[in-house]
Amino acid sequence: MPLSQSFRPLVTMLGITLLLAALPARAHGALCVGDCNDDGEVTVEELVYGVNLALGSGGALRLCRPLDANGDHLVTVEELVRAVNVALATCPASIEVYRAPAGEAVAGPQSSASGVLPNGRRVEPMGEQVPIDTFPLNLALTPDEAHVIVTNDGFGNDNFQRNLQVIETASRTVSRVPVPHYLGLALSPDGEQVFVPNGTLNTVQRLRFEHGELQPPEVVATLADGTFPTGLTVSHDGRYLYVVGLRSNALWTVDLQTGETMHGPDFGNFPYSVKLAADGQHAFVTSWGLNNGNPSGLIPAPLPPFDPNGFSRSSVIVVDLSNPTQPRLQKSIPIGRSAHIDNRTVFGGSHPTAMTLSPDGALLYVTATNLDSLAVIDTATFTLATELQLNRFDSGGASLGLQGLYPDAVTVSADGRRIYVADAGINAVQVIAADPAARTFQSLGFIPTGWYPSALALTHDGTRLYVANAKGVGVGGNGAELIDISDENLGATPYYIGRIIKGSVSIIDGVDHVDLDAGTATVRALNGFDPVTVQRVDGHAGDGDLEHGHPLPPDFGSSASQQIKHVVFILKENRTYDQVFGDLDLPGASRDSRLTLFGDDVTPNHHALARQFATGDNFYCDAEVSIPGHEWTDQGNDTDWTEKTWPFNYNGGGISDAMAQTGQEGFSKAGYIFELMDREQVPFRVYGEAFALLSRLEAGKNGGGVQGLFSKLVQAAGSVSNLAANAGLIFAGDVAALSAAGINVDILKNEVWPNFKLDYPSNILPDKTDVQRARLFIDELDQYTTSGELPQFLFIWLPNDHTFGATPNMPTPRAAVADNDRGLGMVIDALSHSPFWNDMAIFISEDDAQDAQDHVSAHRTIDLAIGPYIKHGFLSHVHHSNVSMLKTMELLLGVGPQSQYDRYTTDMRDYFTTTPDFTPYTALSSAVAAEVNPSAVDAGNAYLREAAEVSSGLNLSDYDEAGPELSRVLWLAHVGERFEREKHLAVMLTLAFVTLLILGGAAMQRKRSMVSGL
Repeated sequence: MPLSQSFRPLVTMLGITLLLAALPARAHGALCVGDCNDDGEVTVEELVYGVNLALGSGGALRLCRPLDANGDHLVTVEELVRAVNVALATCPASIEVYRAPAGEAVAGPQSSASGVLPNGRRVEPMGEQVPIDTFPLNLALTPDEAHVIVTNDGFGNDNFQRNLQVIETASRTVSRVPVPHYLGLALSPDGEQVFVPNGTLNTVQRLRFEHGELQPPEVVATLADGTFPTGLTVSHDGRYLYVVGLRSNALWTVDLQTGETMHGPDFGNFPYSVKLAADGQHAFVTSWGLNNGNPSGLIPAPLPPFDPNGFSRSSVIVVDLSNPTQPRLQKSIPIGRSAHIDNRTVFGGSHPTAMTLSPDGALLYVTATNLDSLAVIDTATFTLATELQLNRFDSGGASLGLQGLYPDAVTVSADGRRIYVADAGINAVQVIAADPAARTFQSLGFIPTGWYPSALALTHDGTRLYVANAKGVGVGGNGAELIDISDENLGATPYYIGRIIKGSVSIIDGVDHVDLDAGTATVRALNGFDPVTVQRVDGHAGDGDLEHGHPLPPDFGSSASQQIKHVVFILKENRTYDQVFGDLDLPGASRDSRLTLFGDDVTPNHHALARQFATGDNFYCDAEVSIPGHEWTDQGNDTDWTEKTWPFNYNGGGISDAMAQTGQEGFSKAGYIFELMDREQVPFRVYGEAFALLSRLEAGKNGGGVQGLFSKLVQAAGSVSNLAANAGLIFAGDVAALSAAGINVDILKNEVWPNFKLDYPSNILPDKTDVQRARLFIDELDQYTTSGELPQFLFIWLPNDHTFGATPNMPTPRAAVADNDRGLGMVIDALSHSPFWNDMAIFISEDDAQDAQDHVSAHRTIDLAIGPYIKHGFLSHVHHSNVSMLKTMELLLGVGPQSQYDRYTTDMRDYFTTTPDFTPYTALSSAVAAEVNPSAVDAGNAYLREAAEVSSGLNLSDYDEAGPELSRVLWLAHVGERFEREKHLAVMLTLAFVTLLILGGAAMQRKRSMVSGL
């Protein structure tokens, strides 16, 4: 019999309380142990619920997470005793919560040495800041330390070019040479030659470095097609160049005297960097990823394809160079193979990336970026000596294993006693004291840097540190001042977000004597790692107060919301705030209507929802483009793989889309929100998110590998070849075609993707409108209404505001966005008139804001919060982002966190009210016709003609295939369509005027006739 029907165990627990030494209630500021509903007291019913949980019956822990004081997902006798003590005493009057430090500050640079990031964190890099071009990933100090050479590995400048830059260390002056390259930099021992790879052309280039200047590049090696060279290094005698191929998974030797190239051993998965041993007889290569570098590698042999622990995956590869012309694979050293979360395998891999040797060459230090750790390898035995966990920050009751530091660069002092690690995720360099002989290591503290530190160099005397910051101090607006809207060419999209995020190099003098306690305190504050104490109050909560009975639980570790039981997340594509809401006349809104392309006339439902419910004018996308955007919205972070590959891939770089979008390398340690819901046993349903399909497949039932679902997928298809031939039909949601291809759809629906509506498209398709998507969802909602049960979490993708550009015979941009608006209105109308409305909250946002402009920030986007417990007619000015929305949904459902990003961001508490308004929403119709784009020949004006011509060369069948050109097309189409409407209006006015003249003339004629007849 459930204990909720018997108080005997409770009496027993009270007896235990009297017999044991009284244990104090949780410390001031913590969650109140046992207070399930956050009303400030622990009741008998809550204690009974806790006893039931302790005995494994009677409910779900997430419905009373405060019982689990230590966050181990169990309720122990000690925790029950603490809850009883609280029941006999009282809950603390205050609680500690975590918020990003931005407050109401807008995103963007505040000065050359400070900025506010889209996620609400701040950067204040130490030292002198030298601005440079986009996304530096490598820097090298010349042997005389007079110059620093930096690679720009981002999207490129206005001419799509990437540069090598040279910083003169004395004067801080910067020069640049255009060089097509990506992800690799090496200097000859004498510093007179600089080598960089060109992955697109499979070549290696050499630039002479003479008198402080780089000379034009020359090709010194052409490698086999598909190699995609990246990491490289020069032999100690300067004769040989060793190069790894990111896609070919091989090492090449280039004889710099003869020009001969020699193909070495095949190994690894996405080899990233290469480092020579001290004796030059061996090379170490970091195997960055899990797949084999080609699209077909997503289904490699032997099976299983998604096991992160396969040979050479997430490893350091040892190559024997005793004969430089015939390198030989010697060993694979696994990194982070034991990593688990909630007893499940980590399926994104450990991402070994940067390496450096101790001065004596005895130890190799390797950053395991996806695990927030530093691996230490014994170079004599080629074994893993130890792994140092780098996360030093208390997560306020959450697991210390939360991912988010992302160490991605490392260097060591000449005496070997100090190791410097760039923690890209928290914008800091971590300083570690090392005793190499004793193999002991201790973190000493942190130094604040710019946004996403990506490379390090230390002077020989150890007093000056150079830090490359991939994103500088952030990016502000990309508004009307960047483009002449009346210019018939409309510029070359200089406002595209990939082009305007510039990097920097921090020069930190006296780094060996930096006050690390102060630096650590600064890093804590800039990242929001210090808790904020708020007071519990009854009634209206002011600043710094926490209202009892608020619909949004106060923090992770709280129970699920008492008022809101159903959470709906609707994700859309690529719009900024000004592009849609620049004309939204909410009092106090920060907007620029000059940048509005899809205003109230195109998106009446968006505007009506913003007026009826809640929105914000200080809400940002965490990502720049869609691939990292879906990772940020779905998993609360993105990996170093995604951050480093998207700029090159979006600029036609040559890393295949299949790898960039579907590889496990983009999956973080904890997986996606879908895996989180599965772990926490929250019923959920997904409509159209491809990342849900992929993460479910690759995570499987237990983190991938042999427990994965790939075998079930092959069983459904009958063979691997049939699966590969028809995989696109899965993303298209074409169930009929899948059946016709001999694929067992029932296995897909019931065993592989039981939480996914398979006939709901997961791709942007011109013949699938968002109105059709809405109808598919509403049909299933009707079934849930009949059954009386709706999954607690719904994920709905409505992507057609992405548009199809001006591609002939496809929907015009206005028509595509209007279709998206109609579909959204239909979904909200249906949900708000359903029986589940009274305990529902709906959240809507975009995955990124790349295809538009905004006067505040290139990251700023629209957001909507909808529901009875959402304030009506509310405009928030608090700094929020996609991860804030994710955190809010997690808190409502009593799950999470997934990483340090959602742990420490600001939730959307200000959007909610304790006084519900159950008024539903009624969808509005649209005045925009379902028009299609004309061909270039049929275009009515030069703007539409150019838009059609540009679109004809773009791939608009999937998101983000068009890059910055789509932004230009949207402006051309906007101006062209406006011109046509004005022309049409002028014609209509002229016709009306002529008609009036004719009618007036006829009237005068009749009058004359009548007069003459008198």
